[in-house]
Amino acid sequence: LARMGPACVPIFDDCGDSEISLLGGGCQRVGLPADCWDGWLPTDDGGCEPILPAEPCADGTMEVIGETECQPIGDCGEGKWGMLDVGPDTIFVDASYDDGDSNGNEARPFTTIGEALAEGGTGAHVVVAAGEYVEDVTIDHRDVRLEGRCAQEATLRGVSNDWPALAIRSDGVEARGFTVTGPSWGVGIIFADGVVLEGLVVEGSGYVGVIAQDGAD
Repeated sequence: LARMGPACVPIFDDCGDSEISLLGGGCQRVGLPADCWDGWLPTDDGGCEPILPAEPCADGTMEVIGETECQPIGDCGEGKWGMLDVGPDTIFVDASYDDGDSNGNEARPFTTIGEALAEGGTGAHVVVAAGEYVEDVTIDHRDVRLEGRCAQEATLRGVSNDWPALAIRSDGVEARGFTVTGPSWGVGIIFADGVVLEGLVVEGSGYVGVIAQDGAD
């Protein structure tokens, strides 16, 4: 403060654009930081804009701030099963298998997800190779793990106009590594708790993408 006659008045400096004067002197920038955040660049008008790919991302990939290339959703890995963790009890699905003698093992995989779930029941671990699976999938058994190779390469395309492409009606189900689409719902979680959805792309659904009903968690 400075004395002016019998009174005291505040001291303020003249400040530039995007700055405010501080009581007693000095200036402080307002708004965004001068150097922006990691993965962002300053603009001429004092703002910040994210570093992103120049072109729209393909199916199964996504924009990530700070990256100029689209990033895969999940790791597709190498080989038919990619990064999927398979074991002696794993049930295998591959839409491209055409020998007609499927039994769900790695050498003779089922060709539909529905066949694998019907065979496995409660606690099943079903892994799905790259490809398009045109079917509605309903999981009614507890603790099922359904894993596609990755969302970029494995697509579940529902067929029903009044049922989800992927319907989960049991607790403890895990689903990951798919692109899910269809004419009705994408994913429906119905009367089910403890459901894990990870690495899924749900797009192009005719009704809604993901819906959780009746107290689902």
